[in-house]
Amino acid sequence: MISHVKKRYAGISRISIVIIIIAILIIAGIAYVIMTQWVPTHHAVKTIRIGICDPISGAFAPLGTRHKLLSEIMIEKINAEGGIYVEEYGRKLPIELVIYDHETNPQRAVELTTKMIVEDNVVAIFSVGDPSTALPMAQLAEKYHVPLFIIIPAEVFLTLGPVNYTWDFSWYLGDVMKLIMGVLDQYRVQTNEVVGIWAVDDPDGHGWHDSAIPVLEQAGYTICDPGFYPPGTKDFTAIITQYKNFNVEILLGQGYAGDFASFWRQCALQGFKPKMAIILRAIMFEEDIKTIGGDLPLGLMTELHWSLRYPFPWNDFIAEEISGVCLLYTSPSPRDLSTSRMPSSA
Repeated sequence: MISHVKKRYAGISRISIVIIIIAILIIAGIAYVIMTQWVPTHHAVKTIRIGICDPISGAFAPLGTRHKLLSEIMIEKINAEGGIYVEEYGRKLPIELVIYDHETNPQRAVELTTKMIVEDNVVAIFSVGDPSTALPMAQLAEKYHVPLFIIIPAEVFLTLGPVNYTWDFSWYLGDVMKLIMGVLDQYRVQTNEVVGIWAVDDPDGHGWHDSAIPVLEQAGYTICDPGFYPPGTKDFTAIITQYKNFNVEILLGQGYAGDFASFWRQCALQGFKPKMAIILRAIMFEEDIKTIGGDLPLGLMTELHWSLRYPFPWNDFIAEEISGVCLLYTSPSPRDLSTSRMPSSA
């Protein structure tokens, strides 16, 4: 689903929970499978310990804070009904969440994943974020034989090769490109068909770039590809100059929120304003859009992966249980997502 950024950012805020909800809704069903296959039966346990290792701070904090909040809400509901029935014990056990913040840092993700497995003895781990943290976590899950559930593009997930303990709940970048091409082709005649590529130098950026280029070329678009930018780049003048020299009228991008905010402000200062701009990942959340400043985000388009309006199974349940959570992001004073019940990670 492609959404325009509208005045006062309403287009984003109403469904800013996005794909994270998918992982939360499968906890109840998966927990039973986890318990029947991986919970040790040689001693009695009092709770089902599930780990969450998310970017609650750092570049992808908007993603992690929402996942944490929704996880807590869903687990509270499950526990209020007695928890998950475990056949080996003949009764229900409550779920205990062990939540850590990997700070959008791959090394920290590795440290905390190891801690959850070795010290906290979790039976499974859920994580959101990007491939730079998810892929090393998957290697640990395979090493220790602990189930891990992640959300990264399918093409990137498949680079892991055969896995036995890692599940990916996501989409193919090729399918995302089909949606993007639908938008581009709708307005194609209003442009010169020259597309500028803006991609970060990380696994997600490479995966998207490598999926997008062949599709655009096959469709007959002219491409200006200045190469990957390093995360944290402060000066985008060289890239912007290439766009201007190439007379780019369509911009497709995938990168970090802070980087895009700097890039887009510099585009305005240097007089580069494409007729269309579809930016993935960087402007999925209202917090990210606001960092750009003023009216500069107006007219940008981005990806949205889920809506209460979708007629999929479980959506009646979501509408009843999660609609109140959605309202947290449309109210003038949304709930403070920094409030945490995380154990110390020291």
